[in-house]
Amino acid sequence: MFTNIKKVTGLVVLLAISACSDDVDLPSYKITQDSLKSNIKRTVEVELPARVDEETLKALAEKIHSLSDVSVERTFIGYQLKGDHKNQNYWATTHYNPHLDVNIIGATAEAYEKLISMQNPEGEVLGSWVVSWGYTYKMTVYRVNNKTYVRNTFADGSMADEEVELSQTGQGFKLQDEAGKGHGEYYIINNLGNIEFWGKSGNFYTATKS
Repeated sequence: MFTNIKKVTGLVVLLAISACSDDVDLPSYKITQDSLKSNIKRTVEVELPARVDEETLKALAEKIHSLSDVSVERTFIGYQLKGDHKNQNYWATTHYNPHLDVNIIGATAEAYEKLISMQNPEGEVLGSWVVSWGYTYKMTVYRVNNKTYVRNTFADGSMADEEVELSQTGQGFKLQDEAGKGHGEYYIINNLGNIEFWGKSGNFYTATKS
């Protein structure tokens, strides 16, 4: 991914720390990458067990920023939630460019709790997930009168339902709507209960069960 990069502490830094910074209790976290590009840029990737608020992110950034004794012009810190590494997208970032900028890209802890607490549709619910692909919403697959539907519910309370075909495959339950047939797109509820988004290029996103 990077050229001419010196690893700060090896290929992968596995570091779980629980600490307190400026009277903010920090969650346990894991640094999965910590790389330097001379004195220009430091890139850090961090795994969090759950969503945190902006104040905690700021305290985490200050703690992680202080772990290096090498002075660099910019420090980029990206945060992924545990289990989301396959998606390769950050839930939040705290970049020093050169001043600290905190950016929560995905759903905040408050918005996430609001989404998962929303009532499921009537009928047999096959699964429910919080999806963060482009924007964050709750996705529920359910059956009524021998028909299968996907309901997407958004934080503002709006929702959209679409009928899909349900079939059994070796990977799990396949769900596909009419538009998906023409574009080679479909969903798979895998054996772990997670829902996979598939296209012609393969599995491009996976949401873990709520």
